[in-house]
Amino acid sequence: MKQALAKIKGASASMVSLDGVTGPYDFIATVEGPTLDAIGRLVTDEIGIINGVARTTTCVAVAIG
Repeated sequence: MKQALAKIKGASASMVSLDGVTGPYDFIATVEGPTLDAIGRLVTDEIGIINGVARTTTCVAVAIG
């Protein structure tokens, strides 16, 4: 699954980093894109279809100030 995640390239959004972690998740992928829609499409159309991905959780980082 890590190899498939590492190859992810969306049309307008992309993966910036991929880290294996301990705890309730196996990996944390940092992605960026020009819009929330582009990020959502990357998560659902590219990451969500990988064999072994049971579910995803998306947290959006925003700049304040």
